[in-house]
Amino acid sequence: MILDKSVQKGAVREILLENGVLVLQRTYKFSVACVLVATKSSQTLRHALDEFAEAFYNEYEEHFDNLNEVAKFASATKLVDEHFGFVPTVD
Repeated sequence: MILDKSVQKGAVREILLENGVLVLQRTYKFSVACVLVATKSSQTLRHALDEFAEAFYNEYEEHFDNLNEVAKFASATKLVDEHFGFVPTVD
């Protein structure tokens, strides 16, 4: 939000790292953001993150008043599997 107002170029969507990228999706309705760490960004990842975030916000918005209780979000792994099933996992 600070960058939105100071540079007036819109919301931050990606942050480049030395060996990767953070892809962000946030809503101004809640003080919550979804962040994806990836080797590189793509339209497919961006779309999957947007769809995941929408589903996450809809399913968990009643818990956003106390974000310190992360156990309430444990079942979000099913949303990860649903929206990012095409991404290989790393152990």
